[in-house]
Formats: sequence, structure tokens, C-alpha cells
Amino acid sequence: VTQDSWRGVKIEPEVQDLADHFGLDERITGKLQEALDQRERPGEDLEVMWEILDEARNPPGLTMIKVKEMLEGSFRAGEKGDTQVAALSKRFGLDERATYKLSEVLATKANRNEVLRALETHLAASNNPSALVMLRLADLRKDIPLGEVPYGSKGYRDRPYLGTYDRDGNKVHGRGERGGRGGERDRNERGERGDEGGDGSRGGGGGDRSRSRER
Repeated sequence: VTQDSWRGVKIEPEVQDLADHFGLDERITGKLQEALDQRERPGEDLEVMWEILDEARNPPGLTMIKVKEMLEGSFRAGEKGDTQVAALSKRFGLDERATYKLSEVLATKANRNEVLRALETHLAASNNPSALVMLRLADLRKDIPLGEVPYGSKGYRDRPYLGTYDRDGNKVHGRGERGGRGGERDRNERGERGDEGGDGSRGGGGGDRSRSRER
């Protein structure tokens, strides 16, 4: 593949349809066809390109990135599997499509560990983790930081609750859990004080009052 080798490539109708839909010029279309010609499953690659470009703000620019990945053998890398993504998928119950797309996006990221840590915090705050992954794919592709957890916005719960994590990855405990333990300690302490301070005279007084009520 050379800089101008795309000029002699025959453009397949399916590739031209994609080029017309996303406004790819002759050079980019030729380079895409040239890259597809060297792939084992070009038809499946083209279907993936439709999905990827449908989410892109700049389809021509993203096409050239994907052409480079095809030539380097890293395109559709999500199919090779990723142990870290697999663990994240199992923990949050991601569906197959979200797991695959996330693996594909992270495959070429130099800061993938940092992204995974931030994503874990966001997924812990989500009411639909799979949908949230799909919602944030465009940002992940463009290296836009996920930022703080936007509780109450689309894909997120209204507020943290027991068993979730805050934006720093620390576990958020519910009030009931802390209150329950504290309440139990208070009751035990009050019981101990009552046992230490109790005497017969108070007990007798209580009995007199009880008998008075009966009369």
C-alpha cells in the first residue's frame, strides 16, 4: 500500500454506498476499499464501519483512523477479548454488545487503565450499565474524560446508595447501616447503665405505681 495506490482500486457498490452516505471523498473511499481488500472478512468489517461512522462527528477523519487500524491488524480488536473488560462486564452485568464495543474502543487506548478506573466508578452509579456504556462510547473514542458522576442525568441514579461507589472509587455506605450499628451500641450502653444503677427501691416504686393504676 502506497500513498497513491488507492487510485487503481475498484470500488465495490457496498463501499460506495457507505461513502455516499457519510460524505467520504474519492481518496478516502479508495483507501477504505484498499484496506478492506486485504481483510479476511471485509463484509463484516463494512458492517462495523456503518455502526462506527453512524456515531461519528467527523466520518471522513474517523474512516482514515479505521483504515490505519485495518492495515495494522488492530481493527475490531474487541473480538479478541480483554480480561479487564470481561471482569468489568461480569461485575456490572454488561450485555454482549456493550462488552464488545467497549473492548474495541479500549484496544487502541494508551490510557486504557485510567479509562477503566473512571468507567468503573460511573457504572457503579448507573441504573443501566450496558446502556451507559453505549451512551459514552463516542466520548471514549474521542478521549473526552468521563468526569464526575452526574447523578440524576440520563443513565444514572438520582443519588448514591449502599453498595455503590463515589467519584473517587470509595464505597458509599448508607445511613441505615451506620445508624443500625450505632443504635445497637446505644441500646447496649443504656442497658449496661441501667443494670449498674438499678436498685430495689426503684423497682419497688415501680411496683407501687403499677398497683395504684390497677386500683
